[in-house]
Amino acid sequence: MNPKQTMKNYVNALNKKSAEECINLFTKDGMVISPIYGEKKAVVFYKQLFDDSSDAQINLLNVFLSDNKLAGACHFVFNWTLRNGNMVALNLVDVFEFSKNGKIKKLQIIYDAQKAREIVNNMKNKIN
Repeated sequence: MNPKQTMKNYVNALNKKSAEECINLFTKDGMVISPIYGEKKAVVFYKQLFDDSSDAQINLLNVFLSDNKLAGACHFVFNWTLRNGNMVALNLVDVFEFSKNGKIKKLQIIYDAQKAREIVNNMKNKIN
């Protein structure tokens, strides 16, 4: 699969709220670096993300691909509703590193996490 299509498939998987589809786009040891969740294997990250979520709507704005096609980025608005009903809109960029076969080796999520971190922490503190 080509990296540009992988990025579009990734956004579609997020919109479908499919942890399995997201995970299948990664290499077996693929990693995600997130401002809220830290650095985790993709299989752990997506299960945790979707466990914490009741809804997510993605509005894709731009897709970028490096000349060597081993890196790319997606710029989108992520309207995230947590399982407790709180919502946060994130304007973010996902930066991808790809394997030679087009799978995601590493994904770094970049956004201003101050408000999102506060909302997620409040939700988790009320549950514990």
